[in-house]
Amino acid sequence: VRDAGGFDETMRWGEDVDLVWRLVAAGRRCRYDPSVTARHDVRPGLAAVLVQRFRYGSSAGPLAARHGGIVAPFRAGVPLTVTAAAFLTGWWIVAAAAGAATCGWYTAALARRGLPLRRSVSTSATAVARALHQSSVAMVRAWWPVAAVASTVTWRGGVALALGAAVPVVVDAVRTKTRVTRLPKWMLLHVADDVAYSLGVWRGAVATRSPKCLLPSVSVPRRSAR
Repeated sequence: VRDAGGFDETMRWGEDVDLVWRLVAAGRRCRYDPSVTARHDVRPGLAAVLVQRFRYGSSAGPLAARHGGIVAPFRAGVPLTVTAAAFLTGWWIVAAAAGAATCGWYTAALARRGLPLRRSVSTSATAVARALHQSSVAMVRAWWPVAAVASTVTWRGGVALALGAAVPVVVDAVRTKTRVTRLPKWMLLHVADDVAYSLGVWRGAVATRSPKCLLPSVSVPRRSAR
């Protein structure tokens, strides 16, 4: 930690993420140890929690200034990006076709590397599903101003915005096994969390005078040298 320069004392939030990324960039290995438990006081109420989420979001700008595209709200290769873009813009038939083609492409690539067919299909389908989820989170936490404007121009934009906002809520509710009776409250809190965090992200972009933390990172596959 000392060799990496320790915590950046100019950062009030996100300094732990910055340190871990610098350690990784220096060739160190940072791993989660489930045997260790750290306890700290929780925020006393909803307002304090939302303020905390806003501050966490505001670290995106300074982190992007230090680490570039690793902070991007959406990171994927070209095929998954095309699928996600079609999904978010309301071209669902195109999204379904692109998703199926991407899944088939990835499945064939994994199968050629020796992965069993069933596992290849499962892994490829999971990648597509996660890309759609990631793009939905990016919509409500980074791109919502653009989505909001688009929703006033075309019905596709409005449906896509509503769908994009709903996907993270549904996924998290299923993941945490939230009871049906608690869903209304859960949804309101989830939306409040997204709004607070997204305002922080935009605050960070304005503070650093850079849109880096708002831009997607699309990787282009390279041909391996023969």
